[in-house]
Amino acid sequence: MQPDLYRLLLKSISEANILPVTSACNGRCVFCSHLQNPPGIRVYSLPPLGKEEILELAEFLDPEKRIIIGESVTRINEGEPFLHPEFPALLTGLRRRFPATPIQITTNGMGLTPATVALLARLGRVRLVVSLNSATAGGRRILMGDNNPAAVLRAVASLRERGIPFDGSIVALPHLVGWEDLRQTIAFLVRWGAATVRIFLPGYTRYTRQEWVPPAGTEEKLQALLAEEREKTRVPLILEPPSLKDLTPRILGVIEDSPAARAGLKGGDVITAVNGKRPFSRVDAFRQVQAAGKVVIDIIRDGKPLRFCLEKEEDASPGLVMAADLDPDLFRSFTGRVRQLARGRALLATSTLAAPILASALERVKEELPSLEIMAVPNQTFGGNICCSGLLLLEDFLAVLPDRVRDRRPECIFLPGLAFADQGRDLRGRSYLELQAVLKTPVELIQ
Repeated sequence: MQPDLYRLLLKSISEANILPVTSACNGRCVFCSHLQNPPGIRVYSLPPLGKEEILELAEFLDPEKRIIIGESVTRINEGEPFLHPEFPALLTGLRRRFPATPIQITTNGMGLTPATVALLARLGRVRLVVSLNSATAGGRRILMGDNNPAAVLRAVASLRERGIPFDGSIVALPHLVGWEDLRQTIAFLVRWGAATVRIFLPGYTRYTRQEWVPPAGTEEKLQALLAEEREKTRVPLILEPPSLKDLTPRILGVIEDSPAARAGLKGGDVITAVNGKRPFSRVDAFRQVQAAGKVVIDIIRDGKPLRFCLEKEEDASPGLVMAADLDPDLFRSFTGRVRQLARGRALLATSTLAAPILASALERVKEELPSLEIMAVPNQTFGGNICCSGLLLLEDFLAVLPDRVRDRRPECIFLPGLAFADQGRDLRGRSYLELQAVLKTPVELIQ
């Protein structure tokens, strides 16, 4: 195995408790991000790994945290876990080694046979994230190249009966399959017991085939459709990515029969205090509620203050669905570093998605850090509607920062560590230190 790949495997496991098992995929999804990358992007596919090799890597997992399979936070291409030829034996080995640890598996559903569903039920404490995308035969063929959609739909419909909790996800491409297809897919997932349904705006780049690019106005129509569908169900229907402009800890939804639901909390409530402490952000509010056992939660609902008592085990899920905005510990660490390094001007260059959230946070410390500025950096290399920090490249920063640095002359520049997550290098392998050399200004990563 390549040393870089092994290092990324360990990074995935140690930092996110994600256990990569395969990069193989049995779908032909039109929205697959791997088909839309700019030239030169450095990604890795896992070679065939045996069960014993994977279980050796599993020794680095944290048994106190949920084990995640089928996701990726590194340059390793995630695949369909059920395609691994030894996946049933691998799951059995994991459960033997971690008898009480929850396991989450993300799947497109094509590997969910009656035998695998029965295995998951026997193992217990397994949760699925089913990337269904369409609940119609025609829709699945168009979007995913699924030649046996009926088998997938039968398998998903059997999960609740077998006691396997799951969440559903949909990449919304109604211009390809129709708006009614989207409604039917939401209804299918709700009917068969999905705890939540996440509807994703499809990401596209300048390299995406034009017929796959959603037309203008799609997001607004999706918002309207979801507003209608939320009137029909108590299952949280979440549009991703969220368009956040502030840190208001608003609840997006509440999972049915959860501690939060039993306490009386609802989607739309704004949390103002958790056990008497005002939360810094959505992330902070959620963590405070999750960490505690008995929780007193103050909220605002329809302009009126209310108080609820929520009881559960410590560190157990409260059943709240909230958007991820800003980690308060990360923000405190960042502002502390700014105070150390920059007595005068400092510049934070970040993505267009994160900039409004960070600007809202900096409003709270503007008297302490009046000379700290934020600059939103467009994802010009990827293009399209890409707007996140993890897909910013060095050349994106080089395209906009020189003029700003000449005008404002900051003492230090801060960049998102997500853009240079591989030992300080971007997705093309270029170091952030190149930017420091060009700008002749100290540059630091926010980790």
